[in-house]
Amino acid sequence: AATAGSSAAATCAAAGAQAAAVAAAAVDADTAVYVRKLLPRKMAKYWLQRYSLFSRFDEGTQMDVQGWYSVTPEVIARHQAELCACDVMVDAFAGCGGNAIAFAQTCKQVVAIEISPDRLAMAQHNAKLYGVDHKIEFICADFFDVAPHLTADGVFLSPPWGGPLYQ
Repeated sequence: AATAGSSAAATCAAAGAQAAAVAAAAVDADTAVYVRKLLPRKMAKYWLQRYSLFSRFDEGTQMDVQGWYSVTPEVIARHQAELCACDVMVDAFAGCGGNAIAFAQTCKQVVAIEISPDRLAMAQHNAKLYGVDHKIEFICADFFDVAPHLTADGVFLSPPWGGPLYQ
């Protein structure tokens, strides 16, 4: 084993929140609670895109607020992974695991590095949902601290960008 380790829809927040409320009415009680109480209203447009982010969303995908606006849509992550297939790929800013999961489907091994222990746990959980957790080494660290010690064929860099209000 190696030691190496969105575009948002053009809908306004009010329309997205209204649509999410309608969608929540059609789902089970636990999901409705999540949408109404745990997911901030400003994130409703991302809720509407949940299946493009993770096709297995209903199986228990986990994301925090940053994950909702940062994760690469699954079809894009898959395409990137196909273009970059190699033996060992490092996902330098793994987040909730979208890219690491896609890379694990095309690479022999993936090293997923994430500075947040909570997000790293979400990435591990999500990788298990996709059946690729055994191909991913999860490291909780700052990429810049561990980069000098990594050995890999490729490094995927998709750093945090500041969110929907970033200017």
